[in-house]
Amino acid sequence: MYCLAVGCPYPYIGGGHKRTFEVLKYLSDFEVIPILCIPYSDLIFTVVLEEIHKLGNFIHVLKELERFNVMIPNELYENLENISQNIQHYLDLFQKKGMSAMISSFSKPIQGFKDNISFAKDFFTRMIQNNRISLSKPKFIYSMDGSPSFVITGAFLAKSLKQRLYIQLQLEPFKSLRELIINDWITRVAFGKQKIFREIVRLLLLISQSTFSFSRHSYSYALHNNLDGLLAVSEAPLMISGLDSWANKKGIKVKVVRPGNAVEEEISRKYADEEERHNLLQKKEDIAVYWTRLHSSKGLFDILPVARKLATEEYRLVIIGRFDNIYEKRIFFRICEEQKLKNIEYLGWLPRKDLFDIVLRSKVLIYPSHSDSFSLVVLEALFLGCSVVAYDIPAIKSVYNGLKPVRIVREYDYKAMAEEAIRILKRDISEHEEEHLDHDFMNFLKLHSSWKNVAKADLNAIKEMIDH
Repeated sequence: MYCLAVGCPYPYIGGGHKRTFEVLKYLSDFEVIPILCIPYSDLIFTVVLEEIHKLGNFIHVLKELERFNVMIPNELYENLENISQNIQHYLDLFQKKGMSAMISSFSKPIQGFKDNISFAKDFFTRMIQNNRISLSKPKFIYSMDGSPSFVITGAFLAKSLKQRLYIQLQLEPFKSLRELIINDWITRVAFGKQKIFREIVRLLLLISQSTFSFSRHSYSYALHNNLDGLLAVSEAPLMISGLDSWANKKGIKVKVVRPGNAVEEEISRKYADEEERHNLLQKKEDIAVYWTRLHSSKGLFDILPVARKLATEEYRLVIIGRFDNIYEKRIFFRICEEQKLKNIEYLGWLPRKDLFDIVLRSKVLIYPSHSDSFSLVVLEALFLGCSVVAYDIPAIKSVYNGLKPVRIVREYDYKAMAEEAIRILKRDISEHEEEHLDHDFMNFLKLHSSWKNVAKADLNAIKEMIDH
């Protein structure tokens, strides 16, 4: 059986792209051969990022996927060659306006919609003309990411091929009002000390932009073009965006896949094994770590009162990651200086090996994130023997609730978060080990130890929707 897979499988630029890459590799193990389609705008971003950051070669990535029976149409290679020949134009645009300006130029509701339809139409026409695809060949269309370009391209192809469309939600496709308030109101007013009236006007403009966004329009388009079901890596993307109630009203099927993600093989091969975990857990030290993308939505400012409480017990907090913007970085270090938080050790961004070396020694990950769909950070920390203290947001409750090494506290309850972390730091290694070798928890790790399990879960969900 064939499917037409719409996604960008470039594993070097984010968790969503890596998930797409890994799932594609295993679909043929379940007798589904994917034919890959990458929207033109996403190809441009990928080639530009590859050039700027000197990341892995995209053509090599596609050639590797071919070894796993993924069909890469010649048209895709031709598009890549065309972009590469004009790379200087895109680099000049990036240098003048930055990546955010490039992205926004493709994301304006009317122009972005037209560009994606134009690409999908061209791709479909060339595939038919070159006998790469017949109207009866793909049995379903799978948009492997819920971003607008993938949704619109998938919907057009579903309509053209008269096949059903399924969309995987790796993140919430729309910014929720709640997140806008956290990111822009609390950060800028409570911590940044900006004037309230000006920030109210700014927030209203952001809400207006979100309400009439390109993302919302793309799902409306998909609804009228053979959308049959939504998949999600957890309940969070559905709940936060409101697509769960929207799908229910429109008669669209919904399925949360389990497992929704997995860890790298180098981690799972060693740390899902009970004997290896025993050796790992014996080396734990009384260290708390906070590692993530450093942003207010990820709890950047929540971590400060927690650190202050840790300092009263003479525990240090290691912070690892890149700041999303200079404004929040300045506020963060200003507060650290004003409050004399000497127990914070900021290490910046670290290569994976150096990061894991620190996490392997740490006892607890403090993770006060307000916005997540799954949290690979939490999953990796658990594999590496860290207990976790996190807020009761939908992503954490959906994926990690009930696991012994995970403590869930009320959102914004800094005191409870710090107290749970201190309890974990104070206990002896035998108690820590008992928690991390719990039978149900070990089964959870085994389930999330292979991307093949993730690919199987995706396909089972789609087949279940097709059969009903």
